[in-house]
Amino acid sequence: MFGSRFNHRIELDSRFDHGSIVIPLHIASEVMKAAEDALASKGAQALSTLMSILGWGAIPGGLTLYSLFKKKQGRPITEKDDLKQLLERLEDIEALLMVKIYNDLEVQAALRATLRPLRAEGIEEFQTRRRDTVIESVSKRQLAAADDAQTSVIEERDEKTLDIEKAALVPHLAWHFSDGGKPFDAKIYDTRLWDRIVKGEKFGLGDRMRVVLKTSFFRDSAGRLTVEREIPEVLDVEHATVGQRGLLWPDEEWERPESGIGQA
Repeated sequence: MFGSRFNHRIELDSRFDHGSIVIPLHIASEVMKAAEDALASKGAQALSTLMSILGWGAIPGGLTLYSLFKKKQGRPITEKDDLKQLLERLEDIEALLMVKIYNDLEVQAALRATLRPLRAEGIEEFQTRRRDTVIESVSKRQLAAADDAQTSVIEERDEKTLDIEKAALVPHLAWHFSDGGKPFDAKIYDTRLWDRIVKGEKFGLGDRMRVVLKTSFFRDSAGRLTVEREIPEVLDVEHATVGQRGLLWPDEEWERPESGIGQA
């Protein structure tokens, strides 16, 4: 957070309360033991900030990762949001740093992992507490709303122009594509494309493909979302303009078709 690394441990306390499931934790930090002026050190500031954004701060109602998760329904913060209104309560952490932490994919995955008990029957609310004071809470209904928001942004069927990063020349294997720098795998089921491959057309890095991309998804019992993609139709192919030399006959050059799925 402050340009340095500090080691903090979260340890499970063996004392459990009756009734609701309460898991006592305490923070152990070498920074806090290092010197008498540790409370003024950057390590202590980082620890205090970390506890606040995790919902372990001393004051309820502050801005935490969980409050952002509820407000945004799990969606990332973008420049389209009114950041001034959203982050006006921040005092001890820079706004851009908070946005960066919240938007981090690993942080988002960890947030959802801590809320996984809400998916079990009979558990209605997740809470963070400091002693007996509830600092932050997320309900089963709020997690369900975040799930709906997460899947609503997935385009189930869309036309895309994709960069080919790795071609698979047998039908049962997936191709590796990039969509604006975001890589993914997808199988191609268009028989016309496979006819072209059988006739000797080559595909490789630098080529682009206009396709109909079909996206499906399912969520397991633990809440993990799995996204699968396939291409039922190839609309157009744009080969790289620079020709390649054959691997077996480096002195012989060959030409690729320029583009167009309908070409022979």
